[in-house]
Amino acid sequence: MCDYNGLSISGLMMHNELALRSKAEIDAGFARIWQVMHDGIERGMNTEGVLPGPLNVPRRAVALRRQAGFPAITSLTIR
Repeated sequence: MCDYNGLSISGLMMHNELALRSKAEIDAGFARIWQVMHDGIERGMNTEGVLPGPLNVPRRAVALRRQAGFPAITSLTIR
């Protein structure tokens, strides 16, 4: 379908999404997904203790970040 329509996979997906919603709605959805991902990364990189759930799995990201010499994560950007 991509070759037939002269589109990349992402271009074809965008055309498909535009059939159902506006560009603004799509962009807002992407922004929401990014915010949830960002929050999870930030929480994981800055929270010590045990992961949620019944398995009592210790969190390791903070110790690994410190061991690598990186400061606390306060901001992530998309390039």
